[in-house]
Amino acid sequence: MIFTMPGALIVALGAADDLFFIQPIASDHAAKTWAFYMICWAAVAVPFASLLTLALWRKEPRRLWDTYLKIPLDDQPLHGRSPWVAVLASLLVVYCLLFIVVQISTHPSPLFLSIKGASELEIAQRRIEVTRMYEGAKPVKSFLNLLGPVLLFSCVAHGFSPTTKNRTSRVLAYIVGLLVAISTLTDSEKAPILYLLLGVTLVLVYVGRKPSPKALALVVGLTLCVMVLSYMLFYRDLVDGGWLLDRLSERIFVAQMSSVPLCAAEYPRYSPFIGFGSLDSILNKPLGIVPELRASELLMVKYFPGLASSGGWNVNGFFIHEAWANFGLGGVALAPFLVGAIHSSSVLLFTHLRKSPAMVGLFAYFSADITLFITGLNRYIFNTGLVHIIALVLLIEVLHRGFKHYYGSILREAGRP
Repeated sequence: MIFTMPGALIVALGAADDLFFIQPIASDHAAKTWAFYMICWAAVAVPFASLLTLALWRKEPRRLWDTYLKIPLDDQPLHGRSPWVAVLASLLVVYCLLFIVVQISTHPSPLFLSIKGASELEIAQRRIEVTRMYEGAKPVKSFLNLLGPVLLFSCVAHGFSPTTKNRTSRVLAYIVGLLVAISTLTDSEKAPILYLLLGVTLVLVYVGRKPSPKALALVVGLTLCVMVLSYMLFYRDLVDGGWLLDRLSERIFVAQMSSVPLCAAEYPRYSPFIGFGSLDSILNKPLGIVPELRASELLMVKYFPGLASSGGWNVNGFFIHEAWANFGLGGVALAPFLVGAIHSSSVLLFTHLRKSPAMVGLFAYFSADITLFITGLNRYIFNTGLVHIIALVLLIEVLHRGFKHYYGSILREAGRP
């Protein structure tokens, strides 16, 4: 949301008409203006809805955060043995097994091809082949994409918290960070790397470590370096100084909100409002709802067919575009209140749960996700990712209780209290 406002203004003023994702509607001034108004409304209404939700629960934001940040990390080691180290190590074993399976099944990956010097077209074609390869195993891939960041954030929380400072967890954090970075780059994705850097920063804040200005500058520097190196790696045929600067500017300010003016031009002038048809819901069939393409996917197919055929999946989105495409003016009016209420309710939930390494990791995962990837309204109406989160929470809880009981039995047999 941070970059969508300036991006919307740039598009509305016509300064982005020559950019790739705006060219199809460059002459549609009404659509660009309406997109600007929708984004402005979302930028105002979401924070208002968040504060209103907290007020209804009689929670003052500043006091809520101060209280949470002062709570020490819940570790409770048994005579120097922390069950959380065993939990995190077990999850690392699970992640490594899934990681190996993915690397073998996707070889040669887009990352491997780029290192070998393959062309941009070859890399894009391999990327779509890998995507299609996992269409029948989306739950497994989704769980892997959830487990990696949560495990990394949990290891950072346990290893770098001022109250625990567990050296083993620090080593685990470095190992998981490397594996998650490789796994992310394997699919030639760049945005998740930025998400990981933000998540690690949030974890350090949540466990009571205040990042210094130098540390924040380092995170910003690493973010820029990752973006530059990624483009140099995957677009080596095109990269020069001017192209790279233009590409980064377009990616940061315009590409992230391009679906909004495109939807403003498309719906309902050329396509009817979608309604609930684009929801990835198990309720569609029982309710007689005919499944339809999501707006971002339809826009990719209609306006950028060449990109779609070479591996493009959908146009980058901001939730207000799906509110308009699905439900029209009513959706635009109400969607920010739904998003803001869900965000604040989730924060209230996390700040009142036991502050364990895993819960801090999940909190950072959620916080980074809503900061960088408020991409669609559908996920706020019916989110299949909740199933994976619940499964992961149950797995962590079972492991923690099991290791805690095991260590306790060892100590009891040794005659220790």
